[in-house]
Amino acid sequence: MRTFIDIHCHCLPGLDDGPVNSPEALNLCRALVEEGIKTVVATPHQLGRFDGRNKAAQVRTAVDEWTGQLQEAGIPLTVLPGADVRVDERMLRLLQDDTVLTLADRGKYLLLELPHEAFIDIEPLIRQLADRRISVIISHPERHPVLAARPEIIAKWADLGTSVQITAGSLLGQFGPA
Repeated sequence: MRTFIDIHCHCLPGLDDGPVNSPEALNLCRALVEEGIKTVVATPHQLGRFDGRNKAAQVRTAVDEWTGQLQEAGIPLTVLPGADVRVDERMLRLLQDDTVLTLADRGKYLLLELPHEAFIDIEPLIRQLADRRISVIISHPERHPVLAARPEIIAKWADLGTSVQITAGSLLGQFGPA
């Protein structure tokens, strides 16, 4: 069986719009393992409508506690701390202050979510993060109306080293045919 790493998963109970409670989260984690996923990066939302919540230290603590519950339940899943971070003009300071998390808490990749209500050209932020050796991964850009209509913007960001993370449901048409 092939094994996979899920870099964007809302698997921690009660933190954001993922599982509401531990039983739901345990079911999700069992399903992940059944699909061949051995490691998952827990990515609760940070900033945006979750500003002031899910700070780095809180997410790390939640991951540690959740790891214990998974072990008790006999679910062989490694969970690493991370976040789905809403773009914010304070990003560099918030990273420096250890308020927001990078993927797997390793300081190399930032999973960045754009607001769906408006388009923001993040090229300056991509460059600033690259200067600090942090690569951007845009979460679900196919669900952003401007980026869906103008993929050349993503291509421009990709030329700067940015990657994209596509939601599986999008590939299956769950968010419409586009």
